[in-house]
Order: sequence, then structure tokens, then C-alpha cells
Amino acid sequence: MIKMDSMPGSVQQFYRRFFLPKTDSIDLGRVIKYYLVAGLGAVINYGMFNILKYQGLTTTAANTLTYLHVVLVTFLLQKYYTYQVNGQFSRHLGLFIVNALIYYFLDTLMLIVLIDRFGVPPAIGKCLSIAVLSPLGYLFQKYVVFVDSHDKSIC
Repeated sequence: MIKMDSMPGSVQQFYRRFFLPKTDSIDLGRVIKYYLVAGLGAVINYGMFNILKYQGLTTTAANTLTYLHVVLVTFLLQKYYTYQVNGQFSRHLGLFIVNALIYYFLDTLMLIVLIDRFGVPPAIGKCLSIAVLSPLGYLFQKYVVFVDSHDKSIC
């Protein structure tokens, strides 16, 4: 077996960068908190959308009303629970709303295509849109919205 110390410096750097976990840069507690809040948001998103859709609202109306609630709940929880940031409320809220609007338009487009064009049941369509778009929301919040409140290293 080849020891790491016997490798040339550039090979060691390459190996460390691409193959060793960056345990010193991962805040596992924050990642868990983020996904707990995101999970709660997804449950509210999924449940409220389906209730409103089955009550006869259009896809766009059901999704819009759902977003108003989900954005408020998840912003407050991400800000004060996940990232534990007390200052810059307006800045964080503004960036969070930008994130939510991008997510909203992509989500609505996906739902219209899946449900209204292809006939996918609303419950399945909403699950698919949440699964596809949630990672994008995480990246935007981590690297744009709350970037000043944590280290800037990649998890």
C-alpha cells in the first residue's frame, strides 16, 4: 500500500481536494436544521396545494396561495432557527423573496406542464416539482441569502 507521505505534493493536494471529505468545512447541525425546515415547508407546500387544488382552485391559484404561506414560515425558521441571524432582516427577506420568486415561477411552470398538459395527478406532480427544485433552493439560500452568516466553504 502506498502511503500518502510518499506521494509528490501535487498528487497529495489533488487527492485531498477530490477524495477526502471536508469534515472541517461541514456544519452538519446546520445542514440537518436546513432540511428539517425544508421538510416542514415541503409538507405545508404539498398538503396545502393539494387541499386547495382538490377544492377546485386552478393550479396557479392553489400554488400562489400555498407559496404565500410557505415563504413566510420557511423564511422565519431558516433565518432564526437554521442560520440564527438577528440582523439584516430586510436584506435577508429581500433575497429570500427573490429565491422564492424564482422557485415559484419554475414550480408553477413545472406544475402546469405536468398536471395541465400531461395529466399527471396533482399529488404526484407536486412531489416531482419539490424533489427537483428543493436542492436549488438550498444552494441559493446557502450561497446567496445567508452567505454572510456562515462560512463560505462548500459543504
